[in-house]
Amino acid sequence: MCYAHRRLWRVCVSKWQRVTHGSRSGINSLREVEDPTPCLYSIAMRVALVLCAATLAAAPASLGAQVVPDTGSMVFELEPERCDNVQAAIERTIRPMSWIIRPIARHRLLRTNRPPAHVTILMRDDSLVVTFEGHPPIVTARDGTKAPWKSGVSKETYYVSSVFAGDTLHQVITASDGHRNDDFVFFDGGERMELHVVLEAEHLPGPLDYTLDFRRLH
Repeated sequence: MCYAHRRLWRVCVSKWQRVTHGSRSGINSLREVEDPTPCLYSIAMRVALVLCAATLAAAPASLGAQVVPDTGSMVFELEPERCDNVQAAIERTIRPMSWIIRPIARHRLLRTNRPPAHVTILMRDDSLVVTFEGHPPIVTARDGTKAPWKSGVSKETYYVSSVFAGDTLHQVITASDGHRNDDFVFFDGGERMELHVVLEAEHLPGPLDYTLDFRRLH
């Protein structure tokens, strides 16, 4: 899948999520609104998602061809202008919380979700090492086995598993009260990478999700 198709898909999904989950963000649910406009918009978004899916399915296979070496090291640099606004994503997630708890959740989420300037991915025969700049490296087996990792920010110990599936490195960081899914998606022959983050925790009213864009350094 090429970069343009990925961006189109992300825009469609983002808009659809805002419509379907609007009630969680302080917006009246569609059932509570007598004005038919939101319903029409919902139908339009369904059609847009179907069209996006059809476009992606019709794309030539060569567009999705990826070059991710079995072993070696890759360094990626953040491209802020292409990234989602993480602070805005956090605000949407915590908006339904009470005014007493909201500042606490905001502080913790901002601390643990700072976009890294660089991400280094080292691929060995039997292990993977992912390093977010300014944080201890995350070392895991390639077969999805969980391994302990101590965060340099929260000082807590989490359990992490990593596994490759096609052009995507799936990584799950598990805590006692939730988990974070990191999908590192490589495209344009391995020259670009998108990091899709979805964080779910017991104290949050809904998932925190955002996407960061990176380009490979040589």
